[in-house]
Amino acid sequence: MSKHLYQLRFYDPENDYAMISDWFAVHGAKCPPEQILPKLGVVCEMDGQPVAALWLYMDNSVGVCWAEYPVTRPKLKLSQSRDALQNLFTYMRRFAASNAYPIMRVTTIAPIARYLERFGFKTEMTDLVSMVGITIEPEEDHGNRG
Repeated sequence: MSKHLYQLRFYDPENDYAMISDWFAVHGAKCPPEQILPKLGVVCEMDGQPVAALWLYMDNSVGVCWAEYPVTRPKLKLSQSRDALQNLFTYMRRFAASNAYPIMRVTTIAPIARYLERFGFKTEMTDLVSMVGITIEPEEDHGNRG
């Protein structure tokens, strides 16, 4: 049993994004752009200090949601990272279930995926690449071109 107090709070982009971005960078990953993170983000705190975060996208036409971008504070003990992630995923699964979302998908790195298998998550597909693109091109400058 953990000797630490874990609490959850909602992600606050104004105060949390820089911290989260730093965590991703230290882990050698690129932080998702702030504009694509959904409103439902949760930060896990251990003994009052942020230690992990997770976001939930919810489809508006079928009962499928996506838990995305799990990240932990660098240099945590493995047990602390696992406890924080367990708290986050437990909350998100309960939230999803209570809102009629019976299916949750997750895209994550292999070590977290192996850990999530303990909680019933299964590898669905392999050899996929996660990509992001824009749907609206930036407006071009139609001013005088000399």
